[in-house]
Amino acid sequence: MSCALKCSKGLKICCAVTSIFLIVVLVILLVLFLTDFKRKDPTITLQSVKFGRFFFDVSPIIDLNASLAILVTVDNPNHGSFTYQNSTAYLNYRGRLLAEAPLLEDTIPALKSHNITTLLNVYVDVTQVPDLLGDYLSGIINFTSSTTLVGWRYCHNSKSGQNGG
Repeated sequence: MSCALKCSKGLKICCAVTSIFLIVVLVILLVLFLTDFKRKDPTITLQSVKFGRFFFDVSPIIDLNASLAILVTVDNPNHGSFTYQNSTAYLNYRGRLLAEAPLLEDTIPALKSHNITTLLNVYVDVTQVPDLLGDYLSGIINFTSSTTLVGWRYCHNSKSGQNGG
């Protein structure tokens, strides 16, 4: 009988230590997934905008034709790379679409920064946008841009390229 008591006491200690170990591991994993491994939005920074060409025509209509070379840096803070499909960036002035720029499909590596360059062609009939000339003469023109990158995230250690969500 004494062996049965010693064995059950050892078994209880083993089960208790194993349970505590599993609880600690689960808490650590939960904390990691809620903090470090949580998906984060990328940081997007406009690095430079350069005029490529500028053409202003006044006959028969007042027409503005310009191209802008744009360099944007995207910082991916996630532990998985992000591959996005071909997309389009839009430039608006007071709610009116002025230009579109193509963004070619690419991959942003995990925990890295990635540069995206594109050419934005602006074709505007100035008579259709009456506030543009007044804002230009005042020295301030406010534009709004928007882009949606549709893609998928790969796990950091994935070699097979499986979709990570």
